[in-house]
Amino acid sequence: MKRFMIHRWASLCLPYPHALSNVTATDELKTLATELQDLVQSKVGPTKFSTTYNQIRQSAVGVRRERKIAKVLQATKNPEVAAKRKLQRNNVKKESRKRKDRGFA
Repeated sequence: MKRFMIHRWASLCLPYPHALSNVTATDELKTLATELQDLVQSKVGPTKFSTTYNQIRQSAVGVRRERKIAKVLQATKNPEVAAKRKLQRNNVKKESRKRKDRGFA
């Protein structure tokens, strides 16, 4: 959904909206993101842009913080479930490493 919205917005604002579909390398993506950020900032204004950008960042940090607290509380309330989850995650990592090693062999 977000990708569609970005494409739609970019098609209205960018001089070359088709550039989004051809971006594959991370350097190109970073450059395009910076250009898009500069364009939005020039359209909206630096003050409004910075306040909105900081609000978005703070809300994202808040969500991460809430998830972390919820995970710690869950581990405290129910240690068996937390231990089971931890073992499952370690098994997934182990299988991933095995799969990568088979790919290199």
